[in-house]
Amino acid sequence: MSKEAIAKEPLNILVNPDLIRKQKPWRIDIAYLLNLFLNVISKLESLDLRLCGSAALSSALIYRLKVEALFLTEKMSEEKRPVDIGDIPFLLSMPIRYELHTTSVEDLIAALQRLIEEITTRTEPERPKPVSREPAFEIDQFINRLRESLEPFKASLLEMLKSGPILFSTLIKGKDLVEAARVFIFLLFLASDGVVFLEQLEEDLLITGAQGFV
Repeated sequence: MSKEAIAKEPLNILVNPDLIRKQKPWRIDIAYLLNLFLNVISKLESLDLRLCGSAALSSALIYRLKVEALFLTEKMSEEKRPVDIGDIPFLLSMPIRYELHTTSVEDLIAALQRLIEEITTRTEPERPKPVSREPAFEIDQFINRLRESLEPFKASLLEMLKSGPILFSTLIKGKDLVEAARVFIFLLFLASDGVVFLEQLEEDLLITGAQGFV
């Protein structure tokens, strides 16, 4: 498989966010697509970080649409009106968020974690593998560590956004690859919570603070 496979279904939705709006969000298996994507890029001679970034951004958008679809379904159910989950507004103002189908979130984090580990492995020199080692930390620990670091990152980012939108390339300037990936995942969390908006600008990402947060 090669980059041609990424340009075709089903992986093309990860590199072309416009295709997301044409599908019903809950029919998209994010974890499956990310794992398939990882298998493809692991076979490439050189790693294309732009493709990895597009895949992560598209995954965040799909997850956000899934959450919004749940809210809309609940709202329509209360009003006893039919709802077409495939045609929903991009943003919904809902004061209460409840947890449903959390497995999708864990699967997404797991796939993103594998993506980060793959990138790190591809960029570091090969080292002899020990005969035995402790298993990688569990997904729950990974999520908890992210959340522990999320609040200070959120406060720092919102302070920066008071001066206006900022580019992702500016935000990660001087950071190593792993730290840049961690920042990107933080942004996905904040975007899914409606704290910031992410807009793809060719090879970069524009970060804008949501009204009420900056």
